[in-house]
Amino acid sequence: MANVQEISAEFPFRSNYVEAHGSRMHYIDEGSGDPILFLHGNPTSSYLWRNIIPYLTPLGRCIAPDLIGMGRSDAPDLAYRFVDHARYAEGFIEKLGLKNITLVIHDWGSALGFHYAMRNENNIKMGKPIDVYEVVSNYNEKLQESELPKLLFFASPGGLINAKTVEWCKQTLKNLEAINIGAGIHYLQEDNPHRIGSTLAKWYTGLSQPG
Repeated sequence: MANVQEISAEFPFRSNYVEAHGSRMHYIDEGSGDPILFLHGNPTSSYLWRNIIPYLTPLGRCIAPDLIGMGRSDAPDLAYRFVDHARYAEGFIEKLGLKNITLVIHDWGSALGFHYAMRNENNIKMGKPIDVYEVVSNYNEKLQESELPKLLFFASPGGLINAKTVEWCKQTLKNLEAINIGAGIHYLQEDNPHRIGSTLAKWYTGLSQPG
């Protein structure tokens, strides 16, 4: 595991490819066990998760795709609307046969993850657990508390969301664990990946424990 002070630029993972809807999607696949699916945002790639995934590989099968048209995935002739990304993300999950998924999500990946989880709740670990890196107010999903039994939320107040919004989340969602990682704006994985990774690992380990 990388030194806690180091934020490495290296991407030491083997590339894998799978075809979804006639196009190749690139992904990394590390570790074994139940799948932990990392969905990045727009316009990044699986590279964003490079310093976080090593914390989770001892606990599960860490899979991080490049969304269609991004990173090393193919760029077919699409409008690249949300519905297009959702279709390819679901196709990716189906092609790999992923079951009992835990989602680690960011930016557009958050919207895609929520969309998938609400339509495929039986395929999400422990019902509907979702790890959230950012809840941007304009997602406006209107989720009920009962729909989110396990939620981990990393925030850097003052970036895309303010302290008031974070406090609202903490007060409203009783099953929410909020972690303030300090200064940052949007790409929190680049600001404090080791705090995020170690906290995620601890949270994930606790999913299977009572209480």
